[in-house]
Amino acid sequence: MNYKKQIKIITALFFFFNVAFGQMSVEQKLNIKAQSIYADQADNLYVISNNKLIKYNSDGKQLFEFISTESENITSANVEDPLKILVFYQNQNRILFLDNQLIAITEQYISEKTGTINENILCRSTIGGYWLYDNYNSVLHKLNSDFKTEYSQNFSFGISYESISENGSTIVFKNEKKTNTYNYLTQEFLKTEIDETVFPPNIFVINSVKGKKKIFLHDAEFVYICKSELVKE
Repeated sequence: MNYKKQIKIITALFFFFNVAFGQMSVEQKLNIKAQSIYADQADNLYVISNNKLIKYNSDGKQLFEFISTESENITSANVEDPLKILVFYQNQNRILFLDNQLIAITEQYISEKTGTINENILCRSTIGGYWLYDNYNSVLHKLNSDFKTEYSQNFSFGISYESISENGSTIVFKNEKKTNTYNYLTQEFLKTEIDETVFPPNIFVINSVKGKKKIFLHDAEFVYICKSELVKE
């Protein structure tokens, strides 16, 4: 490669990274170690930190805190309905529902309804009810609102997943190394779409959540509330 071509490539890369990083700026840094983060439609931020679920507004002000009385840490949460927040404890196969002030409303043990007791992960479904994935047996269950199984689909993944979510008609299975997507209407596996968001260079991002006007990130030590120039007011 000749010298002039090298200069052009370096210049192009420099321009790209400066423009990309300029599209996101950190507004707040919260001093909390998060296992997972979530955002609702009002840009409220929810942080799971061991046995706690903490709710912040979009400016980083803490609003409410739920502390589990159980010895087990919280596995995941679903905040699509901010009036009925779902908190999931994997090892107990237990779901706890909280109101918008993170006060416990009711609870449900999944194994009593489904008979599944092995390494389950769970999320809400936009078509009603829930999706439950049994990691041990590689089986996806569609549950109704009473947690009774409507139908099941066997897979041959051969690996465990840490989270499950729904995006339209697609179920997304994730762990640290792999993502699988499955369309439950066509019953086909799809190619994974890569998130090409460019984050600030000094943050080693573990996870990110896009709200309406904010982007929330976390690394091993902090949670960040960011403003993206790509998000319209």
